[in-house]
Amino acid sequence: MKNARGKLSQNSLQRQRLALLAKVHIAANQMGLIDKDAKDDKGNPNDDYHLILRDEFGVESAAALSNGELEQLVARFESKGWQSKRTEAGGRRSESQLEALREKAGQVALHTDLTPARFRKLLFKVCGAHDLAWCNDVSRLKRLLAILKKMRG
Repeated sequence: MKNARGKLSQNSLQRQRLALLAKVHIAANQMGLIDKDAKDDKGNPNDDYHLILRDEFGVESAAALSNGELEQLVARFESKGWQSKRTEAGGRRSESQLEALREKAGQVALHTDLTPARFRKLLFKVCGAHDLAWCNDVSRLKRLLAILKKMRG
């Protein structure tokens, strides 16, 4: 809500900030960027999400970002295929989100000891598909990512 000078009120800024933080965390989870088991030698989170925060913003937590920086981070996730459910027609998963998860799974698989044949067997067991491009289930792709990340060790 704007005041008489046309500026956003403190309450409105706080609501906007909370919404942005929620979007960041939802996007990071849906894109498979958060791995609760990934820790560095000091016990700090060391997953893809925290690497992005450190490398691009120099912070350990999204809470340390300004509203403008949070908007930049949400825009980055959107550029990689993530879409807020509110912007998707009928609340269905977007093809771009599936593509982002498929790409991530392929990248993580490259950093494991799996041969292509073993990867296809794992893919079929988890996703019921013989090719990563045919897996159209977000939850199965996330499960595949979790398994691959554990194998990456």
